[in-house]
Amino acid sequence: MVMVGILLALQIDNWKEYREERKTETTILEDIAKNIEVNLVSLNRDIEYNLRNNRSSDIIIFALENRQNYSDTLDMHFHRARISSNNLFISQSGY
Repeated sequence: MVMVGILLALQIDNWKEYREERKTETTILEDIAKNIEVNLVSLNRDIEYNLRNNRSSDIIIFALENRQNYSDTLDMHFHRARISSNNLFISQSGY
């Protein structure tokens, strides 16, 4: 009878530990899912930003190759064309 009581207590302890591990696992997976969502929004914004800057570079190259006269609208394109894309932010807190 004592042996059955000890085995039952061990089984209950194992069951509680398993439940706690599943709760922790769920929390971690939810954090990772949130990070993925945040990163997706951030990366899509960065892609649009870089595409805009690349279009400005193309406009400047076209203007230079075709020896077009300088205009004020090229100022904006010169500014965008020189911007670096090294400032990408990726959230890693869930990982």
